[in-house]
Amino acid sequence: MVASKLLSGVKIICIAISGPNAGLDVSNITIKAVRDGADFIVNGEKT
Repeated sequence: MVASKLLSGVKIICIAISGPNAGLDVSNITIKAVRDGADFIVNGEKT
């Protein structure tokens, strides 16, 4: 249902991501999340 609304233009998604030494280039962000049971362990840094 969500996908059809996105494809038809009824819904729009946007995302803003930045990281230290990466700027807006998400391929250079070095933050990592690993599942630990029902939780996630997040390693990285944000300034």
